[in-house]
Amino acid sequence: MKGQENDQGLTDSDISIGWVLGVGFLLLFLCSPNLNTPNGDTLGWVKYIDAFASDKVVILTHNYGTAESTEIEISRNQIDFWAYFNPHHLLYLPVTSVAYYFAREIFPDLQAGAFLRFWNSLFSTGIIVTMFFILRTMFPGSPWVLPWVIFTGTSVTFFRYATDGSQYMTALFFLLLASSGVVDFIRTGKPQNLVQTGTSLAIAALFHQIVAILVPFLLIGACLIASGFKREGKNVSSKWLRSMIAYALGIPVFVYLVVAYYALSPQDKFTPSGIFYFATLYARVPDYWNLHILEGLRSTLVASIGFYFGSDRAAFLLFKSVWFTALAMVLPAAWLLGLLSTFKLSGTRKLWLMFCLFWLVPLFIFLCFWNPGHEFYHLFLMPPLMTLAVLGTATTLGASRARYVALACFWIWIILAIVLNLPSSLEGSPWRESVWLY
Repeated sequence: MKGQENDQGLTDSDISIGWVLGVGFLLLFLCSPNLNTPNGDTLGWVKYIDAFASDKVVILTHNYGTAESTEIEISRNQIDFWAYFNPHHLLYLPVTSVAYYFAREIFPDLQAGAFLRFWNSLFSTGIIVTMFFILRTMFPGSPWVLPWVIFTGTSVTFFRYATDGSQYMTALFFLLLASSGVVDFIRTGKPQNLVQTGTSLAIAALFHQIVAILVPFLLIGACLIASGFKREGKNVSSKWLRSMIAYALGIPVFVYLVVAYYALSPQDKFTPSGIFYFATLYARVPDYWNLHILEGLRSTLVASIGFYFGSDRAAFLLFKSVWFTALAMVLPAAWLLGLLSTFKLSGTRKLWLMFCLFWLVPLFIFLCFWNPGHEFYHLFLMPPLMTLAVLGTATTLGASRARYVALACFWIWIILAIVLNLPSSLEGSPWRESVWLY
């Protein structure tokens, strides 16, 4: 018997599955810390939040490739302002530093690296659960949602950063929270949900600047959805749209101006040009850009597949290994089927897909011009790509006469993909060598 639906269109069964999924992934992430292959930034964040939580702290810096190490003693006052308030991810280090400071009051022996990994595990679990709820709302009762979510949670790139201490998962969580506001608005027509979208977009942009690229496009998408509601005679006051835009743009601008004032005033650089320089610091690094568009397009397509199977593996095996290519090409096939299915869509799914395309297309184009070695930005492509994958399989395979056979074959593909990914997903884990596939 189908359970009662809540305000988000989720049944009791959906909510129960979501919670079980969340607990399972949280335990998996916490039990598989990325100790051996952390993101380079993580090593710096550990040092800085440790210094913030301690009056004085000794940092043991290992010289990679040798058995030597160096002790560096620093204090909170010696940490550079720019290290804490890096404009590229403005809030991540200040917020985690304060949170770690209070966590140390309760758990004095808590290590900085363990805290950051715990932080990311929590937010990564939130991403998985929120994405499951969003897709269940858009595809009620669909059996294709759960396997896609499980596959994404165990994929190589997502798993690596979920068990690391890097700065991407917090921003992605708030970006998904903004999207859930749009989903609730599409379903219920309540314009108050748009305020959640604007506020969450602002927080996400402050946790990582990559979100700022998406903000104007997502706002346009939300406004177009609202205009469609108006054409249908539904009451969507323009004040809610103005509030959404004001929060999404005003909060980050205000915070950047405050931080820029304290950062630049001592040097008499708090000027329009100085503020612009502060806000675009990372965009000025030539090594981060790739101006060969065809190469950028190819590398972005490969990296989108490599997000799930590992960037190095995809780059070396795709179209060179028959079995790997056959396994991996299920992904772009599902995305293509999802795009082709858009012509059959109507109602809430059509509106949600339009919003996803306002997310997917600008970011994909941006990544074509970005350094192909930075696969972590493909984390932010995951939600719209997963939507396309679910849409493609649900509308094509799910509508076939042999849909149960197709679903069984799909679960076999998911299990094979997870088995293939397991050694790479656990590459940083201390117990990788105990996995029988190693």
